[in-house]
Amino acid sequence: MIVENGGGNLLPESKATETVELKTHLKEREKISVAKEKRAAKTIAVIIFVFTFCWLPFFCTYVIMPFCSGCYLHPKVHQAFVWLGYINSSLNPFLYGILNLEFRRAFRKILCPKRVQNAQRRKMSAPLIESKRKKSLIAAQK
Repeated sequence: MIVENGGGNLLPESKATETVELKTHLKEREKISVAKEKRAAKTIAVIIFVFTFCWLPFFCTYVIMPFCSGCYLHPKVHQAFVWLGYINSSLNPFLYGILNLEFRRAFRKILCPKRVQNAQRRKMSAPLIESKRKKSLIAAQK
């Protein structure tokens, strides 16, 4: 049987089916790609926001203080601004761990190597167990 592929060309039915399947596959991959880009943009936005929130008081202080001779900043406030900037560095691993699946897996692999190995063993043996179950079900049905 001959069918039209939508572009005015005539193709055998099997080729038309392959074309439709290919287009569907490409659309799915595009959706996945867009979703990954959105997650990456969200991660970057959060990281930049936290960086700005943590370091802005410190940098504003250092930009304003030289031009404001009558301004006084209590040493404890200055120290708090410095520490807020330092805290940003300690927040980054947590932010990446929360927002990024690959980082979460890497952290888990580093921090809990035994647990990851056991999970990988279970994951690898699961298809084996499933195939044995299927074989036993088929044998029981006969």
